[in-house]
Amino acid sequence: SVILIAIAACAVVGNIIILAAIIFKKRRIRHNYTRTTFILVGSLAVADIMVGLLAMPFYIFLLWKRGIRITDFLCSVAFSLDVLACSSSIFHIIMMAVDRYLAISRPLYHKILPSYVSFIFVAIAWIVPTLISVPPLLSNAHLNENMNISCALCESDTHLSVEYRITSTVLSFYIPAIIVCILYLMLYLTIKKRQIVRENNLTELQGNADKKKVSHADSAAAKTIGLILSCFLISWTPFFVLNLCFLGTENETIQIIFAITVIWSYANSMINPFVYYRCNKSIKETVRDMFNC
Repeated sequence: SVILIAIAACAVVGNIIILAAIIFKKRRIRHNYTRTTFILVGSLAVADIMVGLLAMPFYIFLLWKRGIRITDFLCSVAFSLDVLACSSSIFHIIMMAVDRYLAISRPLYHKILPSYVSFIFVAIAWIVPTLISVPPLLSNAHLNENMNISCALCESDTHLSVEYRITSTVLSFYIPAIIVCILYLMLYLTIKKRQIVRENNLTELQGNADKKKVSHADSAAAKTIGLILSCFLISWTPFFVLNLCFLGTENETIQIIFAITVIWSYANSMINPFVYYRCNKSIKETVRDMFNC
């Protein structure tokens, strides 16, 4: 519980700082590429703040007050908010992957991009998770006579069906993970291809210095892509693998491991601000200006 409280606090504070930096900087942004990136990162920060303020407190309560049960409705609301916040954080990463791929593969993409497209990305990142999170509030997501999974906090035997848990897991993680991996693989290949073309087009008069400059810029972009993807997969994969492989198990050892993977997945919301601070020069400069460092 102490570790989870620390993660929640860091996630909320870190994302508030990133969000404040984006709001402060956004007023002076004119380039569509930077504007779109800032809008997506800002919306992701909101989702991660929700994880820290809504999802984590619910799980902290579950760990802290074992044996104390709440009403089925409150349990369903808490579960839905958890799914909404975490899924939205994941879907924002998908939208960022789409935006990055279009920006790199089509150099004129952001020049001809209507300003409202970035808000469409944000809308998708919120609407799809909302649709995934609604079923727990509806009767058809509950009791399944053959197979069911109980909530540790609910006061009665109301359950979420295994079918819903499997469907929500696939929609919330496995499909997004496949999409993100494909997009970032295509991004990496595009960057490497462009690097080769640019290096071949440089004349001998330009010399090795220009070649190294191009190579460094492309390598930096590839490293950024790898860092974002790695943090996403490392944080969320253990939880969702266990969520499917040991669905409904009451084995105490598995439950302990599962609790660790939950905490580990929540940590992604704490890590995201540091990733985008490190990878986005504008955000880094704005945060430093805010703290005069």
